[in-house]
Amino acid sequence: CFVTLDGTYIDIEDEDLLKEYVVLGQNYSPNTEFKLTYKVDSNGKEYDNLISNQGIDLIDLQVARLDGELYGDSVEYTPVSILPSSDKYTSYVKNYVGKNLASVGYTSMGGDRMDEYGSGYIELILLTPDRSVIDIDDDEQLASYVVVKQDVDPNTEINYTYRKDSKGVEYENLIDRQNIETITLTLKEVSLIPEKEPMNITTGNELPATTAAPVTTKYSGATHSSRDFTYIVQDGDAIIVGYTGKGSSVSIPSDLDGHDIIGIGPSVFENHTEISDIVMWADPEFIDERAFMGCTKLKEISISNECERIGASAFEGCTKLKSAVLWGDPEIGARAFFGCTSLKEMSIGNDTTLIGESAFEGCTSMKSLVIWGGANIEKRAFYGCTSIKELSIDADTEYIGDYAFYGCTSLKDVTIWGHDTTIGVESFGNCPKLDEVNQW
Repeated sequence: CFVTLDGTYIDIEDEDLLKEYVVLGQNYSPNTEFKLTYKVDSNGKEYDNLISNQGIDLIDLQVARLDGELYGDSVEYTPVSILPSSDKYTSYVKNYVGKNLASVGYTSMGGDRMDEYGSGYIELILLTPDRSVIDIDDDEQLASYVVVKQDVDPNTEINYTYRKDSKGVEYENLIDRQNIETITLTLKEVSLIPEKEPMNITTGNELPATTAAPVTTKYSGATHSSRDFTYIVQDGDAIIVGYTGKGSSVSIPSDLDGHDIIGIGPSVFENHTEISDIVMWADPEFIDERAFMGCTKLKEISISNECERIGASAFEGCTKLKSAVLWGDPEIGARAFFGCTSLKEMSIGNDTTLIGESAFEGCTSMKSLVIWGGANIEKRAFYGCTSIKELSIDADTEYIGDYAFYGCTSLKDVTIWGHDTTIGVESFGNCPKLDEVNQW
């Protein structure tokens, strides 16, 4: 967590802003040891990459602007080394004082400001100087406050009791009781970092905004529950239609109760903002509409070569998604990765036939785009992808839709290998670094 001298908020996705700061200190000394405990399968064997407990979850870095400028008054902050958690039954209260509110916790689906502690959660009660109510869905309002006091001291011990099943076996991540459930944070209003002028990528020719596709895929049949999932069975195989878990890490197994998982249904993980890591053991043939939409902490996803379709808006708004590996050649639906502003590269396979409308619109960090085959490219598919520098389109591509690469302001080199490929209206409009499109 970045802690500034004046309490201002640093957006960790803003690389230009990060370059303006230097680290002054940290709350743990270098070479501090912390231990990892790995989850085990039903045979007692450890998973290679599923952590059940790690001693230290968060490192605080105090930072200052290189130019020495403060946007407001200095804020009191004392680095506190939080005691490492030795097991899943114990956590220790974090130090919140001196931190900008936007960098503390997350907004739950129930509309509360929460913070994660291992398998447990603490509700954060926000106390403003004038007792006004904070809209916790308003990122700018959150960023205008800094924490000056907390009612539970850092390093206070939190103890958990886990629920048990009918056989008396503890669930892995279902808490039955914990001794501390809320922490009250007293706040002070601070100045915001002035916003830079946004880049205008439309030069006055603004197009109507596209909207997320409605969920249309439906499945019938009896639902079953297993682990944190609900599913239906079709022709002996399972389609996941619901998720009840709460942890930051999700493991999607290859089967549920002996039924191979062949699909992830609509909106299964939609708006699960707590999820940061997904391990996909399953080989789904499809990922349906809005399946992971709004998973704002999800960092990476790997989709097997069995996948034939990624539905509309499947990963829309996954703003921290940096890596999406498509091992196969799926059809990519409309707005599938819309607004994934951290996505750095994309490789689209030989046999993918369609890249849907606005599929990657607004993926402003995407520097590398490789389209191996002759996929048809719908309108606005890569609209406003401001970091793409070069592009090669296969001869088998029949058409490039209207405004498909509009506003790709870094695009310098485009080669279209098929002279019969239809190029839509303003497909390469407002690409100031692009001198010409080479079509052979």
